[in-house]
Amino acid sequence: MGPRPLLRVLLPLVVAAAQLAAAYLVLGLPDFPAARDFLTSTLPTMSGSIAASQVLVWLLLVVACASSVVAGAGRTIAAIDTRRSIRFWSVAVMAAGLLVLAAGVGRHLTSSAVDMSGGSLNEARAELAR
Repeated sequence: MGPRPLLRVLLPLVVAAAQLAAAYLVLGLPDFPAARDFLTSTLPTMSGSIAASQVLVWLLLVVACASSVVAGAGRTIAAIDTRRSIRFWSVAVMAAGLLVLAAGVGRHLTSSAVDMSGGSLNEARAELAR
């Protein structure tokens, strides 16, 4: 096994590990009970919706990483046209990275937001004083 086939196996492993580490640093682990409450409750909360979206992002990322590892470990890369597989690989890695980035930005922007829908200024002050 020369250096080129070894690179085809190790590169997807390294990229998958980097994506999982970045997702852990940006998103943290999802809160499964809050996500379950979001899906089963009649009154969903903001924390439940954030937890459910984190679970979805993690599922997508794990599937993308697993598929890249399977593609890198098998002989499927050699069977597919090299140019097409490189293009697909680049787009898949970029999409997974942008998804993690968007979820992290969304989480950080909404973490300190106060929902004030349909109330008066006095009601808002009372909510903030709690």
